[in-house]
Amino acid sequence: MTDSLVSEARVQEIQARVEKATKGPWAIEPCSDTDERRDVVADYKMVKGKKQAHWIAELDAQMDFDSDVEGQLSTLEANAEFIAHAREDIPYLLAALTAHHEALDTLRQALQQSMRDCESERDRRVAAQEAIMNNYMPKLKAAEAECATLRAQLAVVSSEPQTP
Repeated sequence: MTDSLVSEARVQEIQARVEKATKGPWAIEPCSDTDERRDVVADYKMVKGKKQAHWIAELDAQMDFDSDVEGQLSTLEANAEFIAHAREDIPYLLAALTAHHEALDTLRQALQQSMRDCESERDRRVAAQEAIMNNYMPKLKAAEAECATLRAQLAVVSSEPQTP
């Protein structure tokens, strides 16, 4: 990646964290004992008729019952959604970033080639113009000299008295 806004080292660090994290997809599991907590889990399996999952994170709203309880629960749910989807969203964004950088590199290379082609065409045209000028300059000078001679002769003829 050759973009001043994106650090290759930072992207590699993020990719390393993605590769080390528990495989997805992750999901949100409400806790049965309270509405104030959500678990982010992965790898749902049925073991002896019971649903079991690999626990990723527990989110606790730390509820303040004197303020907007609905808003706090909504924020808890939004945070859980964000964390649960991060397992799929971050690899998706990394892949999109890589694809965009590859496309940018391809365009950059095409632009550089186009610039080289334009410079070659310009050089070819300049050389052709110089060849034309080098070929025709002696002829032009000879034609100018001949015109000067003809003008001088015309001046002589024009200055002689006319006889009927």
